Amino acid sequence: MTNLNPASEGIEFRQARPEDAEGIAELYKKAYGWVFPLTEYSDSGRVKQIIEENKRIWHIAVNKKEIIGSSVGIPHKWNNSVEIGRTIIDKKFYNSKIARTLCERVKEEASKQDVDICWGHLRNKAIYNVAKHLDMKVVGYLPGLHKSEVRELHLLCMYLSATAKEKRQAPKNCTIYRSDVIKEIMKELRLSTAVGDYPSDIFAEPISDCVVPIKISHYHREKSTIIHSIDNFNKLAADYIQVTVLADKIDAMRFFSRFGFEFCAFLPAWFEKEGKRYDCVTMSNYGIKPTALEEQFFETVARFKKIKLG
Repeated sequence: MTNLNPASEGIEFRQARPEDAEGIAELYKKAYGWVFPLTEYSDSGRVKQIIEENKRIWHIAVNKKEIIGSSVGIPHKWNNSVEIGRTIIDKKFYNSKIARTLCERVKEEASKQDVDICWGHLRNKAIYNVAKHLDMKVVGYLPGLHKSEVRELHLLCMYLSATAKEKRQAPKNCTIYRSDVIKEIMKELRLSTAVGDYPSDIFAEPISDCVVPIKISHYHREKSTIIHSIDNFNKLAADYIQVTVLADKIDAMRFFSRFGFEFCAFLPAWFEKEGKRYDCVTMSNYGIKPTALEEQFFETVARFKKIKLG
């Protein structure tokens, strides 16, 4: 475990319990109020329900019976991944490595469950440093899928297990792999150059979890849409539209690029099918320029904008 800063000595780190619901909700309300995307975490009844369902990996930090930190891992069964996020620390305990310890515990628990991928959204330099400590690498960005008062630019980070790397293969003769930024991601994640045939699937979305395939996901409050089918493509449906396709589907990428979509993330081993994992690409179309709390986040955007579809 992490060697804590002296300011955090005596703090208890443990899994969240149903009786912690009120304290957890108060912590989130104190920091964010009733602002998306953490609305459900500000509702003690909903927090208690989530903990009792025991489907998420939830760790908290407690100081003298007061909950001062929280981090949540959300499993996504369709591609055997865990999203690490919703991390929050009481302002009085900033710079005490509490966020690092909480996220580390979530990642460790996910690893014990044989999860292939740990990933998350980075909204500031502090959580970026936590991700680096957890050996999570930046693989792209999201320019505003969700918003609070404004659309925020988030970096995307990822950690791949040894099993995920073994099951991964790249497509044959795909031009996007000539990009320096993708070469760098491959090197940082220590990925092999193994190649193979890709499945006919175009979209890499969790439609396999549903009895009836989802063709479009719309978030009304944020005016955001995720596309799962070209049949339901509607550029005017939202301020922000996002799509994720398998990395060999260059024709699909070109189709979306003609409608203003930009290449914003490379997701190695993201899509799993019949025991193998395949790389994917996320593209976004957004009408409102996102803001970033850290200017250097835009440096990542600039690098990805240089990727050519060939």
